[in-house]
Amino acid sequence: VVTTAMRFAICPAVTSAASQIPTTGKRTADRAALLNALLFGRRDRVDRSDREAFAISGAAHLLAISGLQLQFLALGLWFIATLLNIPRRRAALGIVLICGAYCALAGASAPILRASIMITLYFAALFFHREPDPMNVLGAAALIILSVSPAELFSPGFQLSFMAVFALITLYPALEEFRANARVAAKSL
Repeated sequence: VVTTAMRFAICPAVTSAASQIPTTGKRTADRAALLNALLFGRRDRVDRSDREAFAISGAAHLLAISGLQLQFLALGLWFIATLLNIPRRRAALGIVLICGAYCALAGASAPILRASIMITLYFAALFFHREPDPMNVLGAAALIILSVSPAELFSPGFQLSFMAVFALITLYPALEEFRANARVAAKSL
C-alpha cells in the first residue's frame, strides 16, 4: 500500500503548505500536531507527553486513523448534500472524490483503503440506482485490494479491518432482533 514517504509525495503541496503555517509558540505547534494526528494519523510531531496522556486515558486509538473517520466524513457530506438538495448522483460523485483525496492524504493504510473502496462501491450502487449489499461491497473491496497487493492478505491491518467490518455486518441483524425481542418482553411485564 502507501508508505509514509509516498504519503508525503502524493500531496507535496498540502504538506508544504501545512509546514509553512506560522505558529506562535509551542502551544500552537502542539495543537497543530495533535490536529494533524487526529485527522490524518501523522503522529510524528505529537509531543511525547500528549501521546502518553492519550495512552493513560485509554484514548490512544484516536491518534490512529481508521475507516471510521472516513465513514463519518462521507456520512456528514451526504447529510449536507441532502440538506442543500444536491442531486443524489452529483452528491455521490463528489463524496467519492473527496473520500479518495482523504484516503491519499491519510496514507491509504489498509483500513482507510478498505473504507474508501467500500464507500466508492456503495455510492456507485446508488449512482446506478442499485441497492448496495454490504457483504458484496466488503468482498469486492477485499478483492480490489488483494488484486493490487496480494501481500496485504498477511497484514494485520488488513485482517483486523476486514474481520471487524465482517463481524459488524453479520452480527448487526442478530443484535437488532435481540433488541426488538427485549423491547417486546419489557412491554409485556
